[in-house]
This record gives sequence, structure tokens and C-alpha cells, in this order.
Amino acid sequence: MNFNVKRMALIAAAALLTVVLVVLVVIALSGLGNIGDNVTQPTTAPTQPTQPQEDHVIETPYGNILFPGQYAPYLKVEKTESPELTLKFIAKMDSGRLQPLYELRFGQPVEPAIGQVVTDDGVAVGVYLKVYEATFDGTWPVKETMLVSEMLELVNDLVAQLNMVDLDAPLPEVQDGEIVIETPYCKLYFPERWKEELRIDVDKTKGYELVFIGNIGDHKGVKLFALNFGGGPEAGQMAHTLRTDNDVQLHVYLRSYTLDTEGWSALDRDTAMTMQEDVNHLLAKLKEE
Repeated sequence: MNFNVKRMALIAAAALLTVVLVVLVVIALSGLGNIGDNVTQPTTAPTQPTQPQEDHVIETPYGNILFPGQYAPYLKVEKTESPELTLKFIAKMDSGRLQPLYELRFGQPVEPAIGQVVTDDGVAVGVYLKVYEATFDGTWPVKETMLVSEMLELVNDLVAQLNMVDLDAPLPEVQDGEIVIETPYCKLYFPERWKEELRIDVDKTKGYELVFIGNIGDHKGVKLFALNFGGGPEAGQMAHTLRTDNDVQLHVYLRSYTLDTEGWSALDRDTAMTMQEDVNHLLAKLKEE
């Protein structure tokens, strides 16, 4: 009798323990719920990549200049048009600091030109560049000094946008019986027989001008004639009109110098006059181009 009672008590205890375990498992599983529900969801959408800012357009009569958009908020351009167009580029910082960067002048013979642009009416205009030196003191934040330095480095890219011609002095070469003179706009041809006497100087003050000079006997530096590209009527008599690579008309002007040959030998005098007359050969070849 006592044995059966003990046995029944053990069975009842085991059953109760099993029920307790089942209840605990159910509670644990219900507490987990959907695993995805326990992942914290972002309260805002992810940040989208910043869209690139549009380039800042600086309009000029000689073509537009595009300043990179990321620097445009920090750019100030001072534009003056008297006596001729000048663009001064200035960095303006959030702190209010101003730092001049560079200055472009069109047509003002203040310093050596870096090139020329040609207007729609066939006039060549010199382009002059001045680059300012940054003057940082100890109060400039590093971010602003870096920004100004980056903007200064843009100058070559900006100038390259202008459709300029190179103004380096030509180096005549002899080819097929001709002295070939390479200019920014075309090739010129002069008779080979003058290869020892001929010298060419370049004047960039008004347009692009080639001055043909003869070294004749003992008479050095004798000016014969000048050929001017785009300098305007004051540069001489219009002798030809050509088209540049960007399909703009460019007027070519001729100016002859008076030869003062008093006291010269007949040979030197004839040489000077013949060299001067050979401008007709040059113009005839130019019109064939």
C-alpha cells in the first residue's frame, strides 16, 4: 500500500515538471516572435550622394569660361569693360575673407600676352594674365587655405577654354625653294634667295604683326614691310582676309616702310628694293592658301 502511494506521487511530480517545462518553452518562443520585428529600422532614408553642382558660366565676347561647380559658391568675379574687358577672379570664404586669384585682360598691352583671340569682325585681341600670390596668415583655417590653393590651380584649365592662338615668334625654314614662315594663323612664303638677309621680328602690341627686316651689306636692321593679323585699319592697308581654324574671318594688313638708301651702294640699294617688292610674292602665296 505504501509503495503504490509513493509511486503515484512520483508520477504526479514528473507530470507537473513536464507541464512546467512546456509552458516555459511556449513563453520563450512567443517572446522571440518574428526575428525581423526585433531589428531596429532606420528612422530616416539613407543619405543620397550629393548631386554635382553646375559649372558657373562667365560670359565674354570671346567665348564663355566655365568655372567648376564645386568651387562656384566661393567665387566672386569683378568685371570691368572700360577701356577694355578685364575679369578679376576672387575667392570669397564663408568667414568673409577675400583672396584675389587671377586677372584676365583682353586687348590691354600691359604685359606680355599669353595668346590672342579673334573677334567675329576679324580683329585679333591680346589676352593678358596676372596671377596673384596667396597671402595666408596664421588666422586662416586649414580648410580655407586648401580651398584657395585648389582654386589657384584652376587657372590653366580656365585659360585653355579660350580659343587662343600661340604668339611665339616664328622660326623660318627653307623648303622647296621657299622660306616658310609658320604663323599662328597660316604659313607665309618668301623667296629662298633672301635666307641670309632676312630677319623677322614680332610685335604683339596690336594684333599679331610680323616685321620683315633686311640685313643688307653693312646696313643692318632695315625695316622693309610689316604684315599684321587682326590689328585693325590703323595697322595698314587691308591686303587679305583669311579664315581661322574656328571659321572666323581675320583681316590681314600690309604696311610698307620708306627706305632711306642715301649713300648706299647701287647693289645694296637694289637688294633692299627687291626684297621689299617681294612682298607681292608673299601675298600671292597667301591668297593661294
